[in-house]
Amino acid sequence: MKQSPGTEAKVRIDLAAAYRLSAQRGWDDTIYTHLSAAVPGVSAEIAALTYRQWIGDGSQIDGDLEWPALLRGLDQLSPDYRD
Repeated sequence: MKQSPGTEAKVRIDLAAAYRLSAQRGWDDTIYTHLSAAVPGVSAEIAALTYRQWIGDGSQIDGDLEWPALLRGLDQLSPDYRD
């Protein structure tokens, strides 16, 4: 029986999915490997700062809707990416 991945493994899987999606859509030459992910367990201060820098004042969506749609597309094209 396959074991469920831990938290860090899940973050790494999502990051790998982001790289694969960018390559499938021809974005790999434009992102210059500038994709990143955060593993839970960082200090609350750093997490709050990162959140403010990423979200800003909340007036923009910034990918909140796009990521789930892209993952659904990857699930259809390459369902084994989580393995």
